[in-house]
Amino acid sequence: YIGVRYAVVMSGDSTERAVSEGAGVAVLVLFTVLVTASVGINVLFLDDDSGGIQANFTFEYREDGGFLTVTHSAGDDLNGSKLYFEGPDANATWTELAGRNNSVTVSHGDIVRLSDGNAYGQRIAPEDTIEVVYVADGNQTVLSTWSGVGGIGG
Repeated sequence: YIGVRYAVVMSGDSTERAVSEGAGVAVLVLFTVLVTASVGINVLFLDDDSGGIQANFTFEYREDGGFLTVTHSAGDDLNGSKLYFEGPDANATWTELAGRNNSVTVSHGDIVRLSDGNAYGQRIAPEDTIEVVYVADGNQTVLSTWSGVGGIGG
C-alpha cells in the first residue's frame, strides 16, 4: 500500500480499522489539486465567446430635419465598410455615411447621421424602420433596430 498504514485495534469482541492521518491528508491534497487543475483548464482553454459580433447603438431622431443620428454606444469595434444601415428605400455603410475610407474602425462613441444630404440619400420618416446590420463572410447580423418614433429600438 502506498504510504497508507492501517491500524487494527482489538477491543473486546470487535475489530476496528483506521486509516492513518497522513493518508487522509494526502487524499485531501490530491482532491484539492485535481479541482484546482480542472478549474484552471476551463479558464485557460475554454473560449467563452458567444460566437458573434456584439454592439449596441443609440438613436436620436430629428423630425424637423428628417435625419437620424446613430451612435456606437457599447460592444465590439467594427469594420465600418461591413456595417450597413438598411431602411425602407435606401442603405449605406458607415464609411460611406462618415465620408471615410473602407479601413476605418467604428468604436464606442463614433457617430454618423442618416439623411437625404449624405450617402443614405433619403429623409428619415417617423414611421421608418432602420436596421444596423454587420455583414462578414457572407453572414448578416442585425445588431440594432430603430423602429420609428413610436417603436422600440434594440
